[in-house]
Amino acid sequence: MGRGTSTSSRRSWPGAAASPRGWRRGRLAAPWTVETATDMLWGLIATDLFERLLTGRAWSREALDEHLWTLCEATFVSAE
Repeated sequence: MGRGTSTSSRRSWPGAAASPRGWRRGRLAAPWTVETATDMLWGLIATDLFERLLTGRAWSREALDEHLWTLCEATFVSAE
């Protein structure tokens, strides 16, 4: 699990259902498992990352959304 965070609490955060579409279609890229990819995505969408990009770097919410999903799909979803 990782640093005292249970699987059930990780899966209960609001974005848990919003995983890249390929995960639900069995297209998770190697070497990821659903659990490790969920852990990584959970870490990537920490609010301090949002704050840094939105405030510190003046990104729009639309740009953050677009770039985050592009990153996630390119990293976690297999092209096959």
